[in-house]
Amino acid sequence: YVEIIKEASNSYDLIVMGAKGLGADPGQPVGSVCLRAVRRLQGLDVLVVKDGQRLEGAIMVALDGSPNSRFALRLALALGKGFAVRVEAVAVYDPAFHQRVFAEMVGKLTPEAGELFPLEEQGNLHREVIDRGIARLCQEHLEWAEHMAKEEGVSLNTSLLTGKPGTEIARHARQVSPSLLLVGRYGTHQVEGMDIGSTAETLLLISPCNL
Repeated sequence: YVEIIKEASNSYDLIVMGAKGLGADPGQPVGSVCLRAVRRLQGLDVLVVKDGQRLEGAIMVALDGSPNSRFALRLALALGKGFAVRVEAVAVYDPAFHQRVFAEMVGKLTPEAGELFPLEEQGNLHREVIDRGIARLCQEHLEWAEHMAKEEGVSLNTSLLTGKPGTEIARHARQVSPSLLLVGRYGTHQVEGMDIGSTAETLLLISPCNL
């Protein structure tokens, strides 16, 4: 992986590598060379080949509104147009997160704290305002994707999923069997010094298709 990273510094735009090498452990989802290289390859695109499927099935792209995901959508549309295949855009939000948080807090507040912070009212507020607001925001990302696809003349399906993003995107990919899944290296929660986002890392490990 050290030599791959050195070579990649010579102005390449795309690195293509297999998910596993000759010394692959059957129980390991991604080989150590691939995992270490993907973590360190910055400033270019990486195609991880998992199943060798040709670009004949759908191309799937994950959207969260971040610049990287928007670039991924544009790339997916260009590939869909070039290979005459349909594109599917997905967005995910997790409505159960706040419910788990509030459930965990029940019984842990003192009576005095409970009066200052009424959990039931706060829980309803999150369900009615925050969770629905996040769902609407995700839907807007998909509507933007539909607009972009229409401009490019590309067939696009959209799906709004609920749950943990990496897990749900991988599950959906197993259902629709795309030939390629595009995802940004980082999402909306990127911070300085991060090597790869949590959703991208999860999909690198558990997605069933080329990534």
